Amino acid sequence: MIDAEGNPASLLVDKRSHRPRMLELNPPGAAGPVRVFFEDWRRVGDLLYFHSFLLTEGPERTFTYRYTSIAPNAVDASVLHGTPR
Repeated sequence: MIDAEGNPASLLVDKRSHRPRMLELNPPGAAGPVRVFFEDWRRVGDLLYFHSFLLTEGPERTFTYRYTSIAPNAVDASVLHGTPR
């Protein structure tokens, strides 16, 4: 697939769980492919959410993000998507 700017992108989905496992983006200027590995899936209410992810940029840069809490729909949609038209 391609991202919004026309750069190559890939999404790997787990064959058994059907959950996303890894998203790869290739933005210009990055030190290599940017890969997001979704980890630590848990239920919040009726839905599954990943509670951490590992982000890599090329061979040298690795970041781990862990959520301390997840509150579905706690942010107004206009913050995420802009003001509705």
